[in-house]
Amino acid sequence: MQRDEAGFQDPASGLWYRAWDTAKNEQQAAEHHRAEAARLQAEFDQLCANVPAADVRVSPLERYGLGGFPTATGVTIMLSTDAGPPGRLLTSMQCHRAWMMLADAGMGECPLDLQGIKVETYGDETGISVEIKVSDPALVPELQRRAAKDLEQAAKLHEQPSGVH
Repeated sequence: MQRDEAGFQDPASGLWYRAWDTAKNEQQAAEHHRAEAARLQAEFDQLCANVPAADVRVSPLERYGLGGFPTATGVTIMLSTDAGPPGRLLTSMQCHRAWMMLADAGMGECPLDLQGIKVETYGDETGISVEIKVSDPALVPELQRRAAKDLEQAAKLHEQPSGVH
């Protein structure tokens, strides 16, 4: 048999036959997807075990957001003290992200759904801040845009009805 430049048998050198059965590849992909779905469900179950469903669906950044500002590597968001201590707040954000991974609820606009983020919380009795950073500089504007959108939603949630002070 003659070989071509890439080292494959040259079909012009004689009779040849090749086959490709995708069933094995499809079964492996299905098994991978089922395993990933089970992992996501287990993560959600662990993080959200004691969280009311209504709380899971709303980002803590929206629920407690007061304002924020861009940074060189991402964004800092100021939250009310109602967000709770840092440990509970982080768990709440992780739970919300786990829910987003399972639900097809159009959450692709949430800053917590962006790949490669690092979240740090700081707080005391006067307020809480959440710093969200992204390692890829090209994603910084997207993170900032998403955070601004969450803060707009937070402002709408916190609006008081007219006549109430």
